[in-house]
Amino acid sequence: MAIAARLDARFHALIHEVDIAPVGNVLADLAVNVTAMSQRAEAGSKAAAEEFTVWLNERANTLHQPIVVETIRCRPEALIDHWIIPARTNDLTLMAAPQNQQEQALAMELIFANGGPVLLVPDDAAPGVNDAMNICIAWDGGRAAARAVRDAMPLLSAAGTVSIVVIEDDKHIEGNSSEALRHWLDHRGIETRLLIRSRGTVPIGQTLQAAALANGADMLVMGAYGHSRLRQLILGGATRSMFEHARLPIFTVH
Repeated sequence: MAIAARLDARFHALIHEVDIAPVGNVLADLAVNVTAMSQRAEAGSKAAAEEFTVWLNERANTLHQPIVVETIRCRPEALIDHWIIPARTNDLTLMAAPQNQQEQALAMELIFANGGPVLLVPDDAAPGVNDAMNICIAWDGGRAAARAVRDAMPLLSAAGTVSIVVIEDDKHIEGNSSEALRHWLDHRGIETRLLIRSRGTVPIGQTLQAAALANGADMLVMGAYGHSRLRQLILGGATRSMFEHARLPIFTVH
């Protein structure tokens, strides 16, 4: 919500209220009363959704930003279908950084199917409302990285400092791509500094995040890379690392 306030944006919040499938095994239900357990879980989810709705509206009022709060009642496996539709008609979708495999699967579906940028925000790394945001761009000269920079332009234009980090021993970057990026951003009035780093045997995602944090970045902008193999999405190394452990807000797009 702080990021929405920075951009003077309308905030559209989706709250998931869980719906649990009816018990099909009568004997099992009699043995442990699964139906009652399900009813208690649903009631707890409903109460949490109502409490969160109040908090969101109060926070939006404090920030003087308009907000639409929508509650979605569905089974967990159907949640992503309800998320993608509104995500496709918003400028930016924010999601808490994944903490487990189920959340990683949701984030992956959201990033690769919604057609726009997603910001993954760790619980302990949300930026403030008034602080000047410093942004680091992970640049490899590829299509996904270029798309991420274009979609992040409103944030880059408002940033305090913008750094471009290139990992020289990860992949070959054609020509003077890094300098071309700097020239492009300079034309938009965005001053940058170029950081050349090596990863050695360290995973690329860790190297990118370490470089960003070492230079005081509040956000890392990067492309999300993946390809399909036998109907399974295979993530690129940097993308996989971000899904597993985000140490600062990650702005990414496929």
